[in-house]
Amino acid sequence: MHPLDVVLPLAALVVAVAALRTARRRRTLRMPVAGPMGTRAPGAATGLVILVGAAAGQLAVSGWRWQLVPAAVTGALLALVLLARSLGRPALLAGTTAAITLVGAVASLALSWTLPIRVLPTPDGPHAVGTTTLVVEDPSRAERYGPTPGDPRELVVQLWYPAAADAPRAPGPLIPQASAFVDLGAAELGLPSFALGHLGIVRGNATPDVPAIDAPLPVALLAHGWTGFRTIQTDLAERLASDGWIVVAADHRYGALVTTFPDGRADLFDPEALPEFGTVPDDEYERRSRALVATFADDLALLVRALDEHPPVPLAGRIDLERLAMIGHSTGGGAAVAACAAEPRCDAVVGFDPWVEPVDPAVLRTGPQRPMLSIRSEDWVTGPNETVLQALHATSRRAGLPEGRVRIDGALHRDFTLIGALSPAASLLGFAGETPSADTRAATITWTARFLDHHVRDVGRDPLAVPPSTTVGVLEPAT
Repeated sequence: MHPLDVVLPLAALVVAVAALRTARRRRTLRMPVAGPMGTRAPGAATGLVILVGAAAGQLAVSGWRWQLVPAAVTGALLALVLLARSLGRPALLAGTTAAITLVGAVASLALSWTLPIRVLPTPDGPHAVGTTTLVVEDPSRAERYGPTPGDPRELVVQLWYPAAADAPRAPGPLIPQASAFVDLGAAELGLPSFALGHLGIVRGNATPDVPAIDAPLPVALLAHGWTGFRTIQTDLAERLASDGWIVVAADHRYGALVTTFPDGRADLFDPEALPEFGTVPDDEYERRSRALVATFADDLALLVRALDEHPPVPLAGRIDLERLAMIGHSTGGGAAVAACAAEPRCDAVVGFDPWVEPVDPAVLRTGPQRPMLSIRSEDWVTGPNETVLQALHATSRRAGLPEGRVRIDGALHRDFTLIGALSPAASLLGFAGETPSADTRAATITWTARFLDHHVRDVGRDPLAVPPSTTVGVLEPAT
């Protein structure tokens, strides 16, 4: 939480404390006629100017958001009291108003700390970052999910890439079309519609639609998990882009929490695509989970074709699909394994808690036949999926392919996304594990970047041989 994001609550807190101390010193509920906040003394007018100036400054600095409501409402009441006293009028219940404002200011500060306007870390690569968004359609595949199955499968795709040195820098929002996203997302999470509204003013580090550097660029496809969304790992995407990669992520429609189209359409995920385990027979759950992972994998194949046949304007002539990697989280991790196995140009695959149980058995028997890195959270290193994953790594090892499994103790499954990083109270709310999200994200990004650099771009040493020095993350021995 940056102090500039809470200008109004901080100002209301200072003015309320000053007014309350004066009122208590005089032992009256009326504002005193003399003293720091008294009539005809500079105090009342000064307090009024501070509150009004802070409100205007807050709007200018970070805009309006619901966390400011307690401070704004109670601060307005105190401002009326101060206005009355500065005009020489009596102001009843001045001390009480100051006390209420104090509570409102503290409440707004607490809310702003819990759900702040977080700033993504600036990527430390040599390039600024650009981004662009497009919609791709697969007329060969009928949509199997959503309210209108049978239509061609359609995806919203976002790309991050290294921007030209002379390109302007005006970072765009972290979540495009945020209004529809936060309304539908809040409803699905059982929150009031305003609860996620502040996400609309969170910005990333990428400038939309600027020219890319003039060089052939390797490509990394990034697949989110079940009920994820395309910007849920923007920090990873921006870091790779700043290092010279094109990173491509899609909203896997009806598997994403919300898919937001540039034309204003928005689709919520389809819960029937993957029902809660135990709510349907085991064989039905297995069928649906395999269909979902296969759908995500086919989406990744579609992205490769789209980049090959219809590259977006800022990247025309710069896409090098002969240097290609697949990355995925959870369901997207299983899809990345399957898609990499099917794409001859794929050079490496990275999974974050990759859900490989539903992957095509033929792929599980042979492995992806590419270098493979799996990074797992503590709550995913046990259970049936881990058994399948270890067997998959053993298959790669027997084939003489580089492979490794990294474990991050104290991390939860969602710590591989930005969810935990959006609030310092995430672990208290159950959204993140005991290990600080910043440490988990840093380790995830470092391992991924070094693994892909070595095995796709032939740059740097293999982290499987020389593990990076990160606060968390342990390379496990082969089993």
